[in-house]
Amino acid sequence: MFLKSDSKEGFDLLKKMSENKKERYLYEEREAAIHDEVTRVEESYEKGQVDIVKHMKERGMCDEDIAKMTGLDIEVVRAVKK
Repeated sequence: MFLKSDSKEGFDLLKKMSENKKERYLYEEREAAIHDEVTRVEESYEKGQVDIVKHMKERGMCDEDIAKMTGLDIEVVRAVKK
């Protein structure tokens, strides 16, 4: 549940950060690091999906079945080469 106290705490933090360049810099660096980590995780997930599609194709499965089983768009499956 969202309370007024949550809003006030968030506003106070934002105000503190905007007044203090070092705090703002540290916050922005942390946000950038989190974003980079999320990107790495997403990229590794996508590579894993591509590897799975390649293995399925090597075993003779058709693109339509692969798309149904993986939940990937048929065009994505077709773009993956063996």
